[in-house]
Amino acid sequence: MKLEETSGTRNKVVEGTMEGRQERGFTARSAVKRQDKAEPRSIAPAGVVVNATSDVAAAIAEVRDDVTPTTWVVVGYGDDGDIKKPLSVIAKGTGDVDALKPHFDDSQAMYALYRTSDMYDDIRTVKFVYIYW
Repeated sequence: MKLEETSGTRNKVVEGTMEGRQERGFTARSAVKRQDKAEPRSIAPAGVVVNATSDVAAAIAEVRDDVTPTTWVVVGYGDDGDIKKPLSVIAKGTGDVDALKPHFDDSQAMYALYRTSDMYDDIRTVKFVYIYW
């Protein structure tokens, strides 16, 4: 009898009423009632509009262009850091990260794009680093 119960040859399906037994959640008639999924509220349906001056797009394009010597751009909300103002270019230039660092201000929200390149197996790869401050 014990061998028969553990060998899987005996039918263990409960027939009849389920009264007094807990119904499992993975059955066809789940006891858990699920509601329709609601849309996440943290995502704006049309996206977020960011106001920026025309020089921001031009400076980003300049950093992304491999022909120009510009390797970084710092963007912020003007000299006073008022986030209601449009984004504008604070500084741009050539050089490494050390040339970029002095332009960050701890009292303001700022963003930067930095272009760097490395050599892997004699192949030059260009990477872009986005920095928010």
